[in-house]
Amino acid sequence: MEKPSLNTEANQLHAILKKYWLVPVLLLIVVVLFLAGSWYGQRSVDSKTSAGGRRILHYVDPMNPAHTSPEPGLAPCGMKMEPVYADEGGQAAGSALPPGSVKITPEKQQIIGVRVATVAKSPWSYTLRTVGKVAADETRTYRVNAFSDGFIMKVNDISTGSLVRKDEPLAMYYSKDLFTALQTY
Repeated sequence: MEKPSLNTEANQLHAILKKYWLVPVLLLIVVVLFLAGSWYGQRSVDSKTSAGGRRILHYVDPMNPAHTSPEPGLAPCGMKMEPVYADEGGQAAGSALPPGSVKITPEKQQIIGVRVATVAKSPWSYTLRTVGKVAADETRTYRVNAFSDGFIMKVNDISTGSLVRKDEPLAMYYSKDLFTALQTY
């Protein structure tokens, strides 16, 4: 039995690595990108100024304004601490407002389309036209017996969705007995 030579095994390994060289390189790139992203995410932000250039005094718990911290992080309730800026008079966003009030920055007001105007009395009338379906209440339908013999002569052009006004005729009824009674009267 012959032993395989080391040279043949090295050539085979070299052929495999030559064929699949892209896999280790991509793996190395993914690891480097992951480490770079991790470093960038954990990088400490300057606690005295934010991206807008406003000076941050401290951070406050949104659920308990008495709990403050000089550094950003999570509050004991699990929420993210909110910054308190120097140009807000040293108060957290919404902390000086009465209960039920909301503070919206002018930038967000413009984005969501909030309009502010003075309150004024004015006459208000609004016509609402909508579609609907008229259906007979089966529990309240009953037959109508005419007091005289006759028939429907004409049905006006009223269809589903037509607007019906007060005192508008829907159909014309003819009765010979009623006609003679009206003539003799």
